[in-house]
Amino acid sequence: MLANQAVYLLEQSEEVDSVNEADNCRRIMALLLDGAGLSKALEPSYRAVLDALKRAGQGGKGVKVAPDQRSAWETQLDQMLTGAHA
Repeated sequence: MLANQAVYLLEQSEEVDSVNEADNCRRIMALLLDGAGLSKALEPSYRAVLDALKRAGQGGKGVKVAPDQRSAWETQLDQMLTGAHA
């Protein structure tokens, strides 16, 4: 559910300049990236978030995320997904 909400906020939200929605996105990402481990069953959801981060800002929708923050999240997700296969 959190992964779906993150994807929505990053790609579909029409509240592009909403401070509240941007804060919600940051909190959701913190929960997703808390390092509790990634189960095989959740990999597709995390990959969807990673893909959304890479597409964020395209099409004029999605909350604004600073490029350095987006890059940091992408790196963390990539490491989690890579580690899940180690």
